[in-house]
Amino acid sequence: MSLQEQLIKAGLADSERLRKVKREQQQAQRQQRQKGGKRTAAPTPRPDPAADQKRARDQALEQKRKEKAARKEAVAQIRQLIESNQVARDMAQATIAYHFTVNNKISKIHVSPEQQRQLIAGTLSVTRLDGHLLLIPTATAERIRERLADWYLFTSQPDAPAAESDPDDPYAKYQVPDDLMW
Repeated sequence: MSLQEQLIKAGLADSERLRKVKREQQQAQRQQRQKGGKRTAAPTPRPDPAADQKRARDQALEQKRKEKAARKEAVAQIRQLIESNQVARDMAQATIAYHFTVNNKISKIHVSPEQQRQLIAGTLSVTRLDGHLLLIPTATAERIRERLADWYLFTSQPDAPAAESDPDDPYAKYQVPDDLMW
């Protein structure tokens, strides 16, 4: 029951009086519209916690979709960079197994002696694409890192400072040669 009906039933209001008041309100609204006046603002609704939670969930899902699309676009760009800039490896000349570590895992790639020198010097980098290890120029590797920091890349750091040695290390006085094959 509406409030008007409840008031009539309780005897606190007269139905004729209510109709008269309603007509007056409608006439006032028409006059305001004809004069170009603004409508009165509707009362502000109370905040709905369920709607706020739904809106927050929707925003989080939209953010995830955007991040996924951005990652997919970055992967496509990286794929194109790798395919257009990869260094050809002649498997007949790739007689040296070059070992390197990425994410604390040791991997190896067979390279030619010239490619080994370039890898050690830091002018070539190793990356993975579709399960295959490929050689790319280090400049391309840096462009890949800009797009996606967690991409599988190895670049030798020839000017890297020597790790701090342990004072109790019994092998500290023995120097490891640069050309040691392991």
